[in-house]
Amino acid sequence: MDLRLIAAGALAAAVTVLASCGQGSERDPEGQTLARQYACLSCHGQNGEGGTGPAWKGLYGSTVTLQDGSTVVVDDEYLRTSVINPGAQIPQGVTVPMPVNPNVTAEDLEKIIEYIKSLADA
Repeated sequence: MDLRLIAAGALAAAVTVLASCGQGSERDPEGQTLARQYACLSCHGQNGEGGTGPAWKGLYGSTVTLQDGSTVVVDDEYLRTSVINPGAQIPQGVTVPMPVNPNVTAEDLEKIIEYIKSLADA
């Protein structure tokens, strides 16, 4: 077999792997932009790393213990409820309640949730 063909195949595979690394916020830039517009990132971190509010990186699909001791798996419904009714299911360790933002539209909320989902394996 021609070594140039093998080298070209290896290079193509390496480029594919490297192109998928570090996508983070590029996975859903519209959701990230909306999260910035609604000031979500001022508490949850510019790249979802957390701050005053819980981190979004690795959040989706994880199990969260709530202040009442119960647990919940973070899914679309949990995230939706957390934005619409922030006091309904407060995670343990959260000391600053998330403010209600009545300006977030249902469509924008879904895009922000998609952004949070894109950070699940970040």
